Amino acid sequence: MRWIVEQGIDDVPLVPAAVIYDLPFAKGSPPPNAALAYAACQAANAGPVPEGNVGAGAGATAGKIYGRPMKSGLGTASLCIPGGPVVAALAVVNPVGDVWCGGRIVVGALNPDGTFVNQTRAMLAGVPSPHSQTRNTTIAVVATTALLTKAEANRVAVLAEDGMARAISPDHTQSDGDTIFCLALGSDPSDLSSDELVTLVGTAAAAVLEEAIIRGALAAQSGIYAPK
Repeated sequence: MRWIVEQGIDDVPLVPAAVIYDLPFAKGSPPPNAALAYAACQAANAGPVPEGNVGAGAGATAGKIYGRPMKSGLGTASLCIPGGPVVAALAVVNPVGDVWCGGRIVVGALNPDGTFVNQTRAMLAGVPSPHSQTRNTTIAVVATTALLTKAEANRVAVLAEDGMARAISPDHTQSDGDTIFCLALGSDPSDLSSDELVTLVGTAAAAVLEEAIIRGALAAQSGIYAPK
């Protein structure tokens, strides 16, 4: 907020925030504070975004209902729609569920022999959970160059949720605190109607969010998380 004021962007900025509870697994990463946020604003650039166990994804894990969870992380993805806006996503992947890609689990709860449990199947089969599901959530930002109203941006965030549901199962459980923010730069006006634009951007947002979640999970720098 202080950095925004100093740039003359807004006299009284409103900065939404969300967190994941990952510090026990973050290998000594410091807790977030105002100084780190200010440094992040100063360091922001147009270069590639690091993925994996960096930033908010330092201690992220996935697959916590049954079996042994695996490390997850932070991922990004973007799409330039031909003749339309750019749509991008950044996701911090810390779900209670498993991460899926192409109809198979790629990061999630493990059996003692290293095979995946398939937590959705176990849950539907009535298998009791041996673990308490706490400290889980997936946080995402979807951003676009399209010009959107606040209501339209909210609708895009709702549509983007489909990507989260495609990449994670089970998803949006009572133990998750999933949150999606939508940013619209407004630098790419469109001749489309409001409904057409929201549908286009929202559909793209779901696609890039699904990809960002998968990338974040697969980019984890360490494989299995071994709880003490």
